[in-house]
Amino acid sequence: IQDERPPSSVDKALSVVSYIGCAISLFCLCLSIVFLSCVIYTERTMNHKIHNLFIHLNLCVALALGLVVFIAGIETATNNDGACKFVAALLQYLFISAFCWMLC
Repeated sequence: IQDERPPSSVDKALSVVSYIGCAISLFCLCLSIVFLSCVIYTERTMNHKIHNLFIHLNLCVALALGLVVFIAGIETATNNDGACKFVAALLQYLFISAFCWMLC
């Protein structure tokens, strides 16, 4: 069986698209976190129920942390087996917590 790897130009293009997509997602999640934090602060001063806003805020934080760990670990953890397992376990935890926040 012949091992066919894509050319390095394809690897470079996929890497650039991945980083751009993650950066856009992270930017939008940060905007959501700021917006939800401002709304929670405003609603808290008016004594309204804000449980749903906290759920959305925690969901955004879990997704943002997952993206940060993915971006940081995608290149650095490929050479070290222990670091790769740590990044994989941390990503698993963060995305499972995001799914649990979605169920609330």
